[in-house]
Amino acid sequence: MNPTKQYDQLDIKKAIEKRNLDYDWFTAVGKVKISSPDLNNSAKIYLRIQRGKTIWAVIKVLGIEMARVLMTPEKFTIIYRLENVYEEESFQTLLASYDADLSFIELQDYLVGNIPLDLAEELRIRENPNELVVQTTIKKMKSFLRFDLQNLHLNTAELYNNKNESVKASFSDYRQNGELDIPYKRLFVINSLEYGTMSANFKWSEIEINQPKSIKFSVPAHYERLKYYRPF
Repeated sequence: MNPTKQYDQLDIKKAIEKRNLDYDWFTAVGKVKISSPDLNNSAKIYLRIQRGKTIWAVIKVLGIEMARVLMTPEKFTIIYRLENVYEEESFQTLLASYDADLSFIELQDYLVGNIPLDLAEELRIRENPNELVVQTTIKKMKSFLRFDLQNLHLNTAELYNNKNESVKASFSDYRQNGELDIPYKRLFVINSLEYGTMSANFKWSEIEINQPKSIKFSVPAHYERLKYYRPF
């Protein structure tokens, strides 16, 4: 794109709509690093998302399965292989434990890397060297979207609530996948007054769109059910 072009609100909304994945299935393999005041772990992750129905993940360390996760709009289950235990609660309990105001599909879209299209009607746009900064609101939160000025790739999305708590998503390593440019690196950082700073850093090596996969998940009969505790 021409770096001297003056972008308007329609350009921005079209850029977001173009970059968002129109998917029924999203599958990915890569590495994830989870950090919080209580946790600092790295692992290999296998992720499978069927839009509106399931989020499935397997976590491995040194080739050994540590955990298996299944979420649906109704509930979530986490199996811990080494301990022979599992947790199971309603999906709403999971959201409440993080004070998160999300629907199931919104959570799926954030994991996939999509940005909500229900932006404020009025967008405040300014150009900095090499980036375009858009101020708007997403889910009633003050939001800043930062785009690469050359190609309108979304680099970061920052959301702030009225307590100045924030969620920041960073996207990089865009690669062509079919007709789409998809970011293979995603960093999510949550700053919470109650829980401190938590982050999840994903580095995908493989991504497939709309390639149905099997969802294998069952809790062994001898596993003990634990009382749910917020994972991190």
